[in-house]
Amino acid sequence: MEFMTFLLERLHEDLNPLQQNNSIVVDIFGGLEESQLTCSPCGGTSVTSTPYKFLSLEVPPNGDAVSLMSCLDSYIKEEKLGEEEKW
Repeated sequence: MEFMTFLLERLHEDLNPLQQNNSIVVDIFGGLEESQLTCSPCGGTSVTSTPYKFLSLEVPPNGDAVSLMSCLDSYIKEEKLGEEEKW
């Protein structure tokens, strides 16, 4: 994965000499990730958008065949923060 990251970064830099953050690398691999936090007691929400060039998906370590869709589903599943993670 590190080599792929390095390769994509170099391609992006070479194809984008004016540093305007637009290249075919961003067009193909990039996107905008949106996360939403909801306060359990009051119901207030906070939405944050973060640009990315590629996603790092978890692959289950059990060695069984797994689909891309199941990895994406795992990536976007809802999480509940525990007491130690709240602020």
